[in-house]
Amino acid sequence: METAFIKQSKRIENRQWAAYSFLILNLMIIGFFWWHGSGQEILTSPGGWIRGAGRLSGLLAALAIMLDFVLIARIPVLETAFGRSLQTQWHKTIGYAAFILIILHASFLTVGYGIIDKLGLWPQFWSFTTTYEDVLKSIEAFGLLCLVVGLSIYFVRKRVKYETWYYVHLLTYLVIILAFSHQMKVGVDFITQPLFRLYWWALYIGLFGFVVLLRFMKPILQSYRYQLRVAKVTSETHDVHSITIGGRGIDQLRYQPGQFAVWWFLDTGRFWQGHPFSITSSPGQDHVRLSFKQSGDYTATLAAVKPGTPVILDGPSGRFTAGASANQKVLLIAGGIGITPFVAMLEVFAGEGRDVVLLYSARTEADLALRGELEAAAAQGNIKITYVITDDPAYRGVTGMLDQAKLAQLVPDAKVRAAYICGPPPMMAAISASLEHLGVPKKAIYTENFSF
Repeated sequence: METAFIKQSKRIENRQWAAYSFLILNLMIIGFFWWHGSGQEILTSPGGWIRGAGRLSGLLAALAIMLDFVLIARIPVLETAFGRSLQTQWHKTIGYAAFILIILHASFLTVGYGIIDKLGLWPQFWSFTTTYEDVLKSIEAFGLLCLVVGLSIYFVRKRVKYETWYYVHLLTYLVIILAFSHQMKVGVDFITQPLFRLYWWALYIGLFGFVVLLRFMKPILQSYRYQLRVAKVTSETHDVHSITIGGRGIDQLRYQPGQFAVWWFLDTGRFWQGHPFSITSSPGQDHVRLSFKQSGDYTATLAAVKPGTPVILDGPSGRFTAGASANQKVLLIAGGIGITPFVAMLEVFAGEGRDVVLLYSARTEADLALRGELEAAAAQGNIKITYVITDDPAYRGVTGMLDQAKLAQLVPDAKVRAAYICGPPPMMAAISASLEHLGVPKKAIYTENFSF
């Protein structure tokens, strides 16, 4: 008999194969139309194969931009299939690939047409920009893409505000529109093949409409349906707070313990920005709750949000859930505010009778958030909690960093457990490496990276 976890695992696998199949199918369709449109030029002359390669790189660049657009859209099917961390990695890689493909597209076409028309590089480039009106749109799109890529690299290194990163990435919408217009006006493969043109319209409208529906319309409609409003704000520690959201029929809101959402508080100072926070309540209750640490400009004042403030909930999202693994032995490792997704997960694990070890690392004992709820859940099942304090030598329990030696000491059977890790990215990377050295299979280590 299949358990719920086996069924979920199969659903995840089926969604992964569906996504891969969709990508491969579209690559085949694009390759087919390119070959029958202009691809055969590669057999004619040096200029012909360079020009044909330029057109193919342009088509692939457009597909890469669309994929990148989809990867940042927090589409539930993809979130469940691949997880946010993997999508973020792919988003970065495909973004760089699109950038390179566009450069190849422009370079190949300039060189190819230059050889065929017997023009130099600069005269040919000048001819493109002055003769073909929509080439200017492609240059504008490339300039915007350079801006997005350049600022993204700068933002990651300088750790700028989340909302700055978010609004710069909205320029991707304009890049897609300009690129589409350029392709429809001057793309030889589209001009000569009406069926390819129809397919390209359907692909753009389908993906764009799907993203707009899920990214913008669904959160608004969902929040209107449940009439989400701030009910109360609770202090958990000196710098950790919880916000309880009430509403109408909110017990019907579907999410899994461990998931997160992007929350928009519609008051004067915050209505224009949303931020991701884990859901720390359990499904089926008459409220939904998020918990956060005051660690930046936005969260520094978030505890001052007033009861009654309308809320938009974009989500839930993520596959960092209790159902990600069917292993009956589980290891949870939290660093600081990384404890938040584990609060509701512990209740699920306790109810299922799973053997759970929780290692909760914090600077001082006073920084241990939601401790009462953790211990209440632990009392219901076979759950062992160990607090690890890093900056308080007077603490009488376990102290120091969670390095490989300490992990081996605290969890001698780690290699037979499924490991969930949540905390600062450097901590997650270090602990993941340590667990692998202790024999934990990489596929049995689950993380969720909320950074951008």
